[in-house]
Amino acid sequence: MYMKQDKQVIQVFAKTPIRGHVKTRLIPLLGAKGACELHKKMTVRLIKDLESAKCDMQIWTDKDLNHEFFKKFSHPMRKQIGKDLGQKMGHAISSGLSRYQKVMLVGTDLPELDSSYLEEVSDALNRFQIVIGPTLDGGFGLLAARDFDQSMFEDIVWSSSEVLRVLCRNLIDLKLSFHLSKTLWDVDKPADYDRFRGACTSKI
Repeated sequence: MYMKQDKQVIQVFAKTPIRGHVKTRLIPLLGAKGACELHKKMTVRLIKDLESAKCDMQIWTDKDLNHEFFKKFSHPMRKQIGKDLGQKMGHAISSGLSRYQKVMLVGTDLPELDSSYLEEVSDALNRFQIVIGPTLDGGFGLLAARDFDQSMFEDIVWSSSEVLRVLCRNLIDLKLSFHLSKTLWDVDKPADYDRFRGACTSKI
């Protein structure tokens, strides 16, 4: 019988940094170039911080695996596959669980997400099948799993304020145990960017 040899993997979901394609809701404020640079800055910050977690990491992107930006990282590149975010995440998590005991999938626009947060998530996965990192806007920025069912993403309208509520309802229906970790804020809108700038300034 095949046994999973590795304990856990971090899957970073990072869009390919193409101007006009990333952080689109911030383009009116920053311009396409500025929004793209912000996306790259947050991606680098996240990956560098999570490297201290001392577990395998994969970078999953949506368009160009060979984009120049990704060459600065030594982690394996993977292509997101699916028609919507639920299908893309489902494919990645299923792929991860075929080898690893735990999969922790994260977005790149979460300034509070760091290795210590992931340690708490990994610990919670010892007691629950699913761990979610909720965001203030009603969605989630992290989904960790040791069991998975694609139907957990049914009926979710992505980018709406109902994402987390519907996900939790689906998990209850599927009888999958889950835990909500500390709520995070993400950088999506001009007000979020102002908060991000303030957080960066306070660390200088």
